[in-house]
Amino acid sequence: MFQAPDNDTRIKAANELLTKFADTDFKPLALYMIANAYNEKKDATNTIIFAERMVEADKTSALSAHSRVMIATSLALNTKEFDFDKEEKLGRADKLAKEAIEVLKTAPKFNPGLSDEQWEQAKRNYVGEAYIAMGLSATVRKNWNGAIEAYKAAAEQDPGNGPALVRMGAAQASAGKHDDAIATFDKVIAMEGMDAS
Repeated sequence: MFQAPDNDTRIKAANELLTKFADTDFKPLALYMIANAYNEKKDATNTIIFAERMVEADKTSALSAHSRVMIATSLALNTKEFDFDKEEKLGRADKLAKEAIEVLKTAPKFNPGLSDEQWEQAKRNYVGEAYIAMGLSATVRKNWNGAIEAYKAAAEQDPGNGPALVRMGAAQASAGKHDDAIATFDKVIAMEGMDAS
């Protein structure tokens, strides 16, 4: 799984492990790797399926928290304004994002080789992603102030998170807070090493 050169090969290797050794201690990790590979492939359906299986197998690890974030993000990104089950999906997304933040407060290190500083940064990144998921939910609802607050919280967890700031600026613009939006976008433009897009 770890040596796989691409997501499809990683999914295949993880599935082979789960088929050959159904009771392996590595089951949660394999399920996480499959969910994450599908997430990178932008396959929301399979991301949700395997992330849900991962959370069933392991409820307390940081990877379980991140699995909740992947589900929440997939739900929020794939819910449209006029979906008949919009509130059900967005409510679930918000619930899972909040659960992820709570799990991360007590989650043990997933890699003992990480320094305490690296571990705290990893947790902050996951918490930031959880806030982005909540911001996406608020955006679908056109709750611009809620979206701004969520994206702001994400940026506070990870000040270098340009995409969170771009989303915050877009929410500020949608809320009619144009001066705030310009200031936010100027901040992103001034960030060094940011992806050109």
